[in-house]
Amino acid sequence: PHPKLLPPDPAARALVRMTLLRIEQELFPLVEHIMAGGGDLRTARKTLAGPLSTSARLCPSRGWFMGLDFSLADCAWAAVLHRLPDLGLKLPPDAAAIIRYAERLFQRPAFQKTLK
Repeated sequence: PHPKLLPPDPAARALVRMTLLRIEQELFPLVEHIMAGGGDLRTARKTLAGPLSTSARLCPSRGWFMGLDFSLADCAWAAVLHRLPDLGLKLPPDAAAIIRYAERLFQRPAFQKTLK
């Protein structure tokens, strides 16, 4: 595909894969739990807000999560960030960088096509 969703450099590819693994193992289960509506939702929302706030410091003001090229990590983040309103989760003011990053993700034509 163009753009390539994994970098050509083996070390950078490994970093993207590690990021994907973390998102899949830590964030996706929390999102699914909150969407299912079972158990202690307040604790689940608080647990999800922690990594989101921490990740806000890693979001660049331009470019994408892992650098200047769009990658699979950005696709995974788009899946999580698009669900935030449905989850009833509000990010703290210090997470403004991740909100701007989400807006850039959502403006991509490929993302817009997935919503149709």
